[in-house]
Amino acid sequence: MTRSPFACPCLRQSLTVAGAIIISLVCQSAGLAAPNAMVAVIDDRQNADRLLVVDCMLPGQVRQLGTGITYMAPRRAIKTTGSECAIRGGEYVAYDRSNYATALKVWLPSAQGGDKVAQTNVGEIYEKGLGTAPDYANAALWYQKAADQGYPRALINLGFLYEQGLGVSKDQANALKLYRKAAGIEGSINLDAGPATASKQELDSLRKELERTRQELEKARRALDEERLKSSQEIERLTQKKLQAAAAGNTEETRRLESLLKEREAELEKRRTQVAQSEQANEDFKARLARLEGESASLRQELETARRQLAQSQRDIEDKKNAAAEAQRKLDAMQSELARQKNAAAPADPARIKALEAELEKSRTEFTRQKQDISRLETDVTGYKEKVSKLELRPEALKQQAPRQLVAMTPPSIQIIDPQIVLTRDTATVKVRSGVGARSIVGRVTAAAGLLSFTANDVLQDIDGDGMFKTSVDLGAGKTRVTMVAVDRQGKRAALEFFLESDAAVIKPVATAPPRLAGQNLGLGKYYALVIGNQKYQKLARLNTPEADASDIAALLKDRYGFTVTLLLNATRWQIMEELNKLRSVVTEKDNLLVYYAGHGQIDRVNSLANWLPIDADS
Repeated sequence: MTRSPFACPCLRQSLTVAGAIIISLVCQSAGLAAPNAMVAVIDDRQNADRLLVVDCMLPGQVRQLGTGITYMAPRRAIKTTGSECAIRGGEYVAYDRSNYATALKVWLPSAQGGDKVAQTNVGEIYEKGLGTAPDYANAALWYQKAADQGYPRALINLGFLYEQGLGVSKDQANALKLYRKAAGIEGSINLDAGPATASKQELDSLRKELERTRQELEKARRALDEERLKSSQEIERLTQKKLQAAAAGNTEETRRLESLLKEREAELEKRRTQVAQSEQANEDFKARLARLEGESASLRQELETARRQLAQSQRDIEDKKNAAAEAQRKLDAMQSELARQKNAAAPADPARIKALEAELEKSRTEFTRQKQDISRLETDVTGYKEKVSKLELRPEALKQQAPRQLVAMTPPSIQIIDPQIVLTRDTATVKVRSGVGARSIVGRVTAAAGLLSFTANDVLQDIDGDGMFKTSVDLGAGKTRVTMVAVDRQGKRAALEFFLESDAAVIKPVATAPPRLAGQNLGLGKYYALVIGNQKYQKLARLNTPEADASDIAALLKDRYGFTVTLLLNATRWQIMEELNKLRSVVTEKDNLLVYYAGHGQIDRVNSLANWLPIDADS
């Protein structure tokens, strides 16, 4: 769900009074035919204006309540063409539709009453500006009100503002959430799992890689066994032929068979090396997985121990503080008692005073010790907090390392340098000059995890230090399929397929019925297209390619994708507006409409909205 920077076309056309007077005078001197043509042009422009979509206030309905009360219902605002609004007795502004206040006057009362469609229209008025600078903040406010009611159009518009950061803080995650809600997609996409799950994600990823490596290793072992059996049989057969050739004195045949024997033995040895490399990669994965699982368990245990120590120290501090407070109260009481004994009018008991002083000194010593214990425990708590914080940051460090590890796990890629291949949805076909029996293929293979094997049509290929390869493919009758497969040391696979075809074998394809779109079987409605190509402008510079471009696009949409296509070449303002109005009456909410335009355009400097220019545009 994306929004185009080009708004719905506002087809600009102007006719000044002075220009009309001059044209009228010229027409009078030229005879009767010219005035009639001028009237036709003016009528045509007026008719086009009646097809513009306007903010229409329909008359209020006369309603009957019971048998004795008749009242007028509030007027209702709708968006429709000027012609339909007039037919239904509605009211709209005919010559000031780009006025900010006029458009708001139509929709604001309903929007303030809670109408979600009206709220969305008000938001669009603020967003587009309508002749003034856009007010994105107010647009977001009204979109939010309609979005709170679940209105899809408001959700999409609000998501666009969040995506671009217009009137609101830029928030890609929130924009995605709004787009998904508008499309009716439940659930959420976890864009950032957070540090707590980074280690677990890495372990899961490694387990999957290990399983794929095991499967690839098993395939390689089976292939090695089959290759060993075939090679043994072929080596034995070649050896017998070599002996026969040697016995017959055929030196050339003997050398050829010796060469074939060496090739087979080298190929078998290469397969053994590949299997050994795959086994080593499998062992590396096992060791890495075991190490990470051990680190993860150790980290969890260490973190849990630190948290327990922190909690115990905090409890000890609380107990010490309570004991210190109690000791302080006792110390204060003894000081008061000692002062009272010394200041008493009656003779004080010296023994009592001495005992109180000794107890007071003891309490002071105990209080000092408790304060020291509290200070020590607080230091321990600070240390435990730092330790817990560091342990909790360990998963974040693992997460930051994950992108580098993921880069190392990028699948291999195959690039063809010669011949040049244009990749399309279908399998590419490369034409080869007729009379050529074989075609050399030059390319490059990259594998961040290390290349395990690379084959072309099931034949192992040699790769140099830069990943470059060169192979030759024999051409057969018709098309020759070329399949290249690269497997890295982590078991990831990349494949590239194309055809080689001789020029002499190219046959013009037979026209077939256009395929049905997949969506037509899923209840996604019909597919319509309006294709416009404006090239021969009356007052602007003529263009070179719009007619051909539009015709090609129309044929492609109709023949290949099954669209119902309307093609307009060199269309006037009236013709474009008429076709758009026809489509409004045909296309439903379940259908799909594609509009393609090629021709002159103009961007409004105030709100940066783009306008299409028909061939009868003045400027």
